[in-house]
Amino acid sequence: MVRRQEGWPFLPSRDGGPRTRRAFVRIAALAACIPLFGGWAKGSHVEIVSRYYSIHGASHAELVASVRRNGPKGGRAYGIGYIDFFPRYRTEPGIAGCRIVEAEVGLRVELELPRWDGAEGGPAKVANFGRRFARAIEAHEMEHVRIARSYAGRMRSALLRLKPDASCWSLSSRAEELIGNLKKRHVESQKAFDRRVNKQIKRLL
Repeated sequence: MVRRQEGWPFLPSRDGGPRTRRAFVRIAALAACIPLFGGWAKGSHVEIVSRYYSIHGASHAELVASVRRNGPKGGRAYGIGYIDFFPRYRTEPGIAGCRIVEAEVGLRVELELPRWDGAEGGPAKVANFGRRFARAIEAHEMEHVRIARSYAGRMRSALLRLKPDASCWSLSSRAEELIGNLKKRHVESQKAFDRRVNKQIKRLL
């Protein structure tokens, strides 16, 4: 297991009424249904954990069999990602009305990826193919993460740009609506990416 952290976990909330949302998503190569929520923003708290399943074999057929046996979703996916998003903002009342004074989006990602684990001295052709396959799946899953980061950056910026409101309650309602709309657009972007590359992913084995 490989763990990478950037400013994790969240620092305690300051006073002023923080609002925190949490959502979960699974992303998978060859899995089309990906209800992706939330996002990531530069400077927010990020943790990425990578776990690996073994792929091996002395022939292409044995390599494929190891993916089917050890891969996520009973071998129906080549790689998979579990993502937790933590959009958070703080409102503050003032003379000009209530406004959002802080916003950030944390992200925790757990990836399950293939790793070549063939025996020493095995066929070099199979080993090279296995390593290329593993790199391709990791690149695919990281593109899902990149898309999530992009949308989270938009979410954070959009929250901070919300105009003040008469009450913090109504401002929070607008913020929740904004988050929901961005999540829907995020879902469509993720699905569009999978549609573009689905044939390539299927051809990897």
